[in-house]
Amino acid sequence: AAKENVEGIVQITKDEEIGQIPLDEGRHRTIRQVVIVAIASLWFMSLGILLAFSNGAEADIRRHGKTIYGTPITFSSKQLDMLSSMIYVGSIPGSLLWGWLPGKLGRKAAILLLVLPHSIGWLVTGLAVNPVMLLTGRFIHGIAQGATSVASITYIVEIGESSIRGKLLIFTQIFIAIGFFITVTLGLGLHYFQFAYLGVTFSIISFVLHLPLPESPLYLVVNGRQEEAKKILIKLRGSMTEIESEIFNLKHENEYLKNQSVLTNLLQPQVLKSLAVVITVFLIQNMSGLYVFYFNATRIIVDSTRNSPGAIDERLAVVLSFILQLAGTVIAISYIDKIGRKKSIIMSLLLVAICNFIMGSYDIVTKNTCISNCFNEMNSTTTEIVTAAIDQTTFTADNDNI
Repeated sequence: AAKENVEGIVQITKDEEIGQIPLDEGRHRTIRQVVIVAIASLWFMSLGILLAFSNGAEADIRRHGKTIYGTPITFSSKQLDMLSSMIYVGSIPGSLLWGWLPGKLGRKAAILLLVLPHSIGWLVTGLAVNPVMLLTGRFIHGIAQGATSVASITYIVEIGESSIRGKLLIFTQIFIAIGFFITVTLGLGLHYFQFAYLGVTFSIISFVLHLPLPESPLYLVVNGRQEEAKKILIKLRGSMTEIESEIFNLKHENEYLKNQSVLTNLLQPQVLKSLAVVITVFLIQNMSGLYVFYFNATRIIVDSTRNSPGAIDERLAVVLSFILQLAGTVIAISYIDKIGRKKSIIMSLLLVAICNFIMGSYDIVTKNTCISNCFNEMNSTTTEIVTAAIDQTTFTADNDNI
């Protein structure tokens, strides 16, 4: 447990001893970890760009329908749907492969290799001459998506100390939201193949900035490289932290897990309970329609406002939607520790349910001629009543002035 006293000293109590860390040292080590995690999270900005790519790409294909070579390219409705769905198809082999690579090559090497699926996916997408080639690029983007989610999060969790680990993971969502916003904003003026330049640029920047980052201490301990792990932990935690104790705990935990089969570990009641919670949360998140909207915001807004006179421009509407998404992420940071993770999830899902209900109701109303006419008549009647009331108020006010 950690407590901060009046003199500005953080008391860290352990089983064997009690150490004291100056407040400045505590801040410095937190800043070091935050910087490292922020750089590692840049891959999630690249991920946000490729996830939201279908919004700008679809709008550009509908309007211009030209490849990078100036030749025409035409997509059927199903092929446009596949611009998004191919991401999920590719994420399966990406997750499996990059679930194996960090254990064999190391966390840092696995993250550096992310530059391959990210860059290759963008090159194939940008140079596409037909729908099949572009969809192949999206499949490779899916590999990048699965790989990034596994490799980067593993690294972030192992780099950060337990007291700030939850907050550090928020960086991933912030950078995804920024990637979404960049994509839909630039999508107002870029052709779909020009996004390839943007995507490759961010991939290379992420790769270069990740080169000087340290290896995961846990990976080093597991592979018997305790001295290297100790040096990295001193840089991350500071010289006044009990490093030997942390290395001992990591080594002991790894040896314990090695002596247990995977099935035995999974069947432990606490593990089963935690696994059930995680699966439920991810199932609800993926079935809530959030990602459907992220991938297809442009189409949803275009289809819903097609027959609405005076409707807002769909490109502006998409930008505003993702601005709200970014704002929601930032707001969540400020209250998540105050109200707790569980309440935050419940509140978020309630908001998603309300918005889905409103969107679904609007679609039913606008597509049902009878209901739509009734609403139009109600609006017309309401307008007449309001106009009459305003006229009466104006007439009464004029009389009072007279």
